[in-house]
Amino acid sequence: MKKWYAKSKRPGRKQVEVKEHLCAVGELSKEYGRQLGMEKEAEMAGTVHDAGKLTDKFQDVLEGNASRVDHARVSAAFLWWLLIKTSKYAGKETKECISEKIASTNYATILEAINAHHGTLLCYNQLKYSLLECMTTQKWLEGNEGKEVALTGEENYRALRDIFREELPDWKRIGIKNMTLGEEERMLWSRMLLSCLVDADYTASAEEDGEIIPEPPKCDAENWLERLNAHRAELARNSTADKKLNALRNELFETCGRAGDLHPDSAYWHRKNAGLAAFCAAPMPQERSAANHHCAAVYYADGTECN
Repeated sequence: MKKWYAKSKRPGRKQVEVKEHLCAVGELSKEYGRQLGMEKEAEMAGTVHDAGKLTDKFQDVLEGNASRVDHARVSAAFLWWLLIKTSKYAGKETKECISEKIASTNYATILEAINAHHGTLLCYNQLKYSLLECMTTQKWLEGNEGKEVALTGEENYRALRDIFREELPDWKRIGIKNMTLGEEERMLWSRMLLSCLVDADYTASAEEDGEIIPEPPKCDAENWLERLNAHRAELARNSTADKKLNALRNELFETCGRAGDLHPDSAYWHRKNAGLAAFCAAPMPQERSAANHHCAAVYYADGTECN
């Protein structure tokens, strides 16, 4: 059976297979998501996020025969296609109709996170058209960051499904559930899920490379809050973003703080709401935080589409 690799060959190091990496990231992402009430969604995102590497085009990249190939879009399109094919509406409604129904479910945020784990976070209502295009196009297709999508054409996604099943025979998708969150909560949920996935991906990759993962610093909530408030003040002085969007960001920050105050003795709530506050205080759309190499705070490319 063909071996599918997640990374290029390196002298003195084992070449990690895609299935190994997917399992490792799925477990770590599940662990991170458990603290935030999104355990199943985080594990699903982690276990599928690199399915797009199970393609000849991506393997060509590892061999040095291709470059600028987008596997993340393929991973999202693959899960989207599987969801449509196994939905209770399959065969009864068009892909477009089923895709619309996905928008209000937990899978919309999973697809957003998978697509964005190497790039910009797009809301599902924008992303869904690109996912459909992966099925209907037979030619070169532009993906994230202007890269070439690694796989197009529905028949090729059927083949990818068979490969994925061979590599992870015990994998099953989680159930579909409707999200009853308000707009702000929905935006935060998506960012937090992405953070679980990205942190798990980087941690698993570091461990695979033999790096020593340092212990996280001791939580100093007062210091963090002071730094966040200073960061917010700096943004307020220099921001050229839409005033309504800035007002929404400030409202989110204050809401997170109030929620944390309601649970002063809960380490879970301190962690959760410190995280939410950090997201709210981060740069506005199309800006990135350089504080962390893994870009823990990422915003939708189009702030008006955050729904």
